[in-house]
Amino acid sequence: MKKRILSFYDKLIMLLLGVFSFLTACKDDTNNSVICMYGVPSSQFIVKGIVTDSLTNTPIKNIQVTLSKSIVVEGGTYFSADTAFTDETGKYSVVLFGNGLPFWSIPAEVKVEDIDGVNNGGIFLSESTTITVNQEDSTRGVTKTQNFKLKK
Repeated sequence: MKKRILSFYDKLIMLLLGVFSFLTACKDDTNNSVICMYGVPSSQFIVKGIVTDSLTNTPIKNIQVTLSKSIVVEGGTYFSADTAFTDETGKYSVVLFGNGLPFWSIPAEVKVEDIDGVNNGGIFLSESTTITVNQEDSTRGVTKTQNFKLKK
C-alpha cells in the first residue's frame, strides 16, 4: 500500500514538473510584443570594422557606431540596438542578440556619426548601410565586417 501511494505521488510530481516548464514561458507585459518560449533559438549578430578618413585613409577615433533593428510582432514593435565608439585605430564592434529566426531575416542598419566635432581631426559626415542575415547564418551567430570611409 505504501509503495502504491509513493508511486502515485512520484507520477504526480513528474506531471507537475513537466507542465511547469511550459508555464514558465515569458511574455513582455508592456506591449505584448516579445514572446520567449522554451527552446526558442537565439544567437548574436556582430558587426565590426574600421572607420577611416576618405581623403587621407587614416583611422578616425571616437566615431559613434550604432547597430539597430526593429521588428513588429503581434501588434507591437520590438527594437534592438547597440552603440559603440571607434578606438584610436578606428576599429569598432557592435552586437545584437535575438530570439527566433524571423528576427534575423529583417535588415539591420549600421550608422556611423561624428558626435564630437573637430576633436577627432575634423567634422565628418554621417553614413549608414543596411545588412541582412540569412536564416542559415542566424542559427549559428553571425559576424559581418563593414568598413566606412567618411568624408569631411
